[in-house]
Amino acid sequence: MNPISLTHHFIYHLKRLYFNGFFYQRKYHRDRLMFDLSNAKSSKSSNENILKSITAITVSVNYAQVLALVIEKNISFFSEWIIVTDPKDSATIDLLEEYPEINTIFFNFKKNGNKFNKGGAIRKAQKYAYRVSPSNWYLLIDSDIIIRNPLALSYLDELDESAMYVCHDRRDYSSLSDLNSGKNYKFYESSMRAGYFQLYRKKHFYTDWPDASTCDVVFGSHFAIIRNLPGIACNHLGQEGNHDGSKGPKFQFDS
Repeated sequence: MNPISLTHHFIYHLKRLYFNGFFYQRKYHRDRLMFDLSNAKSSKSSNENILKSITAITVSVNYAQVLALVIEKNISFFSEWIIVTDPKDSATIDLLEEYPEINTIFFNFKKNGNKFNKGGAIRKAQKYAYRVSPSNWYLLIDSDIIIRNPLALSYLDELDESAMYVCHDRRDYSSLSDLNSGKNYKFYESSMRAGYFQLYRKKHFYTDWPDASTCDVVFGSHFAIIRNLPGIACNHLGQEGNHDGSKGPKFQFDS
């Protein structure tokens, strides 16, 4: 073979080695990318499945305007939402008719001389939830609470199923403009058993109570372990304290 042929032969094989290596690397990186994307999708799907295993329970009477905002912000975080209201609360009933995915339960809060039997209303919803969704986690959340960081709810598989989890990072807002701007709020100092946010899986029941006070603390006493849910934070619309159900939220819609 003459020198020119040897040179051509050498260049030919050199090109083959280069391009084979080049395409192998491209294939490696492409396959690696597809693997990473597949894992990311699998992880996302897993988190969505976890997020979708929560049954929320809310009591709401004479809070229709605030509840509308809360539903808008929170509804995508739960697989099921049960809202208990008074059969005479037409504004709330009209609102809930716009959300067929929400289960509406009616309850007589003043039966047997009670001022506002919130405990009995929650108990009725719990009986339904435990029967329909026995393997879910359950979140008792007030009708004036907006969850700020729902990703904290995506790690349910890491939680203690015998414990109750609460939210300590709560900001109280008195107006919509303050809420939208994230300004002029005050931090709420709460009891470990405060009922505005109670996440649990072990099935216990609320008890009947003459008004909306204390029944959340009694319910919390069923749990030997009460912890702050890591990373959770919420906004409260209005001022604290409405135990007899006669007042609507003290929240100003100014924008």
